[in-house]
Amino acid sequence: SKSVSMPDESRDSSMEETEETPCMLSRLPLEIRWKIFDFVTGNIINLQQVSKSWREMIEEWMIPEKLPALHALYVYEGTLGLITLKIEIDNSALWCYSKLRLLIQDLSKTSNETFIELYPHRTFISSEIPNDSPDLDRLASVLSTKARMICVRTKIWEESHFYEGVCFLLKHFRKIDVLDFSRHAIYLQSSSELLKKIVSNSSIRMVKLSLETRHLQRCILLDVSERIEKWPDFVLAMFEKAVKSIDIINHNAPIFTPEDFRRIVEVGQNAKKAIPSPNDSSQTAIAKSQGHHIQKD
Repeated sequence: SKSVSMPDESRDSSMEETEETPCMLSRLPLEIRWKIFDFVTGNIINLQQVSKSWREMIEEWMIPEKLPALHALYVYEGTLGLITLKIEIDNSALWCYSKLRLLIQDLSKTSNETFIELYPHRTFISSEIPNDSPDLDRLASVLSTKARMICVRTKIWEESHFYEGVCFLLKHFRKIDVLDFSRHAIYLQSSSELLKKIVSNSSIRMVKLSLETRHLQRCILLDVSERIEKWPDFVLAMFEKAVKSIDIINHNAPIFTPEDFRRIVEVGQNAKKAIPSPNDSSQTAIAKSQGHHIQKD
């Protein structure tokens, strides 16, 4: 009856590695075990079922750096000092996030806003966590260090404590494809300082900022870029670093004039930078009426 009531333990005890086991995975050096798991990532879910010891070794391997990238992470400014989080994970990678599911089950005991939604291709995990809660650290510890997209959404007037929580959470990420801030996401100088920390700590392919010059004038732009005295010089300086392309969409108040773009192109060409010529029909630096695109090959 014992084997019937506890089938998992019975199975594990009968299949544990023993001295007679031809190849004892647990005896291999950690680096070699991890290379094996890296090679058979697609079958890890099946290997977890081999035995208790195999499952423990695989869980040890599934550190945040090994987990598949999050499809998206949405961070909203909630009420009463809360951060509202929505995590989007591809179902094909969901099996890697067993620790996250356990944490969400634990958090749901004290929060009605913590739940899991299953859809055919993706799973959404939502939770509300106080800005200064240690649960933010617990959450970060079970997430991948990679994300395809992270969106930060705030109310019209954000609180500095919200950004402290955001920075604490996002410092965990090492690779982000798109980091997107909403129109009202950056107003305070403290938030722009935190933004610089986030950007400097991670490898980010694209940062999207929507700014309102009506309220901000140039303060946030000065903060983020250290000091912008002239926009053309700023763009050229960006190309000297790691920036490969810039898309600028002007709404109501253009930041660049056609003359500015001509100067950027001329200076870039003189400096032997691969910025497209304004006469190049395939890659034009002076673009359509709605915006501009500059690219360095």
